[in-house]
Amino acid sequence: MSVIRCTSIIGSYTERLTVPNRITRADGHAFTTYSPTYETYEPSLVDLVVREDGGLRLTCGRGTFPWQKQSYPPSDPAPVVVPAVVLGLTHTFLALAGQLGDEHAAYQGQWRLGLRVDRMRNVLAADKMSPGMGWYAHPYSRDDYVRVTSASTGQLVETPREIAERLVAPLLRGLDVADTYIPVKPN
Repeated sequence: MSVIRCTSIIGSYTERLTVPNRITRADGHAFTTYSPTYETYEPSLVDLVVREDGGLRLTCGRGTFPWQKQSYPPSDPAPVVVPAVVLGLTHTFLALAGQLGDEHAAYQGQWRLGLRVDRMRNVLAADKMSPGMGWYAHPYSRDDYVRVTSASTGQLVETPREIAERLVAPLLRGLDVADTYIPVKPN
């Protein structure tokens, strides 16, 4: 079993990225929780592709999910996103990219980095949900969130939190939770 581990600690979020299955893909190798032998549960899907050209891609199925308010009469679930998961996985991925580039590929050049979260229209931040009381948040106003930046391998190694902030801060502002997470503070 192949396992890649990288730990991220941001605020109250701790992520240990463990992906147990290694699958050969047309563009490289995937380290993934996906397995053709069992049904994939999307919220638990993590798929890290290491491409033959040195590129990396992380896909996570836990971007948005339905949250059921405890109320009577029952209401439709509200789509929510957990900002700490988006920020934590982004930080973990950036730190991993820096580590791979620096220690294993001897690459010290520039990286083009991006974050995309789909199905965002009318999504609320889970931080703004109150069990039994509903929500007091502003819904996100676009279909997708896309942000791109660049950084050197040295920056990925030394300052992954600041790079994660550049990628995620506009999303957090759009969800009205930026004050909770920005600036990114270690535990």
